[in-house]
Amino acid sequence: LILPHIYTAMKVVPFHHFLIEDDTQTFLGRTGVKLSMLKIDVGHDVLVLEAHGYPEALVSQIVGPMGSVTVLCTNQQFMKTIEAKMIEADKEKAKRMEYILVDDFIEGGNEKLLKDKRFDAILTPILPTFPEALLNLLKDDGSLLTCVDGNHGGVFIHTAGNQRLKKRPERRHILETGSIVFYQTGNVGGDDDDDDDPLDPLDQNGP
Repeated sequence: LILPHIYTAMKVVPFHHFLIEDDTQTFLGRTGVKLSMLKIDVGHDVLVLEAHGYPEALVSQIVGPMGSVTVLCTNQQFMKTIEAKMIEADKEKAKRMEYILVDDFIEGGNEKLLKDKRFDAILTPILPTFPEALLNLLKDDGSLLTCVDGNHGGVFIHTAGNQRLKKRPERRHILETGSIVFYQTGNVGGDDDDDDDPLDPLDQNGP
């Protein structure tokens, strides 16, 4: 499901300015679902791994001038191309975005980001393993969404805990088996031995 405020933003951002994918509608739908799963909203600080153009433009539209969008990219030439397209599409929105060139997302991100910088949401591309080292970049109650490749892969959503509210971190695994099914994996690092309980299906086409 795509949240109403995210769907509204999707109608504003000129996707044709960025996308060259053959199946544009599928890409748009998946992007909207992912941002909805992260619950990105006005004023949020968001970290996006890998420059694509449309996703970060959509995030910038959603968070507005009170929020921020930081994009890590491992390809300098592609990053410059996307930056130019962003300026051409919307100069004001481009001013609110920061593109950072890194050698790799994990070590490079932790090295080049400000030490006290934390994010409400982190969106990653497909990775070989779950990016545990990025969890320290989340604010209290912040969320990270990643796609993990391999036999034990799928989509994972990690929600940070909140010490003030005595809330522990949670992680959910979405198995890509034709429909998205949420599996509550319990509190990360906890002693809960209960079996995983499937929650309601979210979307039949995958994230």
